[in-house]
Amino acid sequence: MSTKQEIPAHCKDCSTHKKSLFCDLAPEALDVVSRNRVTNFYKKGTTLFFEGTPNYGLFEVCSGKIKISKLTSNGSCTIVDIAASGDTIGLNSILAQQLYSTTAEAVEDSVVCFFDKNFFTSSALKEKAIVINIIDRLSKEIHNSTNRISSLSQKNVREKLAELILTLSENYGGNDGDSNTEKLDILLSRDEMASMIGVAKETLIRTLSDFKDEGLITQKGKYLYLQNRTKLNQYANLQY
Repeated sequence: MSTKQEIPAHCKDCSTHKKSLFCDLAPEALDVVSRNRVTNFYKKGTTLFFEGTPNYGLFEVCSGKIKISKLTSNGSCTIVDIAASGDTIGLNSILAQQLYSTTAEAVEDSVVCFFDKNFFTSSALKEKAIVINIIDRLSKEIHNSTNRISSLSQKNVREKLAELILTLSENYGGNDGDSNTEKLDILLSRDEMASMIGVAKETLIRTLSDFKDEGLITQKGKYLYLQNRTKLNQYANLQY
């Protein structure tokens, strides 16, 4: 990814505008939002903010992927989400007027827009279209969080890993020229995948190997590919 040459001059020119928090704004209101953004390029591994630090504003992902993680009581790190293009980061902390409750780190080169907290709370929140989109996003977030808690507490390792692979496929899957396989267009380490389903790295590696042996997935280079979605759905035992 090149850097600033790819940053659009206006929010309306962004390829992810239709998925953003500001997608339903009138042109005049969108002009105001566009003038109040700061767009930055983040290299893979760069941290946008740390858990427990002052909340200075809201982030919207234009391109790339951002890992959202949280420290547990024993000091380990748990990945709670992966934000991709069109996703908003830091919204809950702004609305609750609290410190950032998570840490955000780029897992690949990313372009992200920043909106100052004072602008967002004093101006943007006056727009009905933004408030409606916030309600919609928070409702989906609560739904997803509830399902995630249920999955982590009730499912075995195979079920949890199958569900994770299907979720990654839904968000980042794509055909790679082979109608029989589906590429997961996201690079996550084994540690990161293990963190997302709450298991040890060794357990994750062993279960991934089992899935490969059973023909559910394959690996080409660093990327995973789905080979048997039907069987993964059976293993995932999705109830929602």
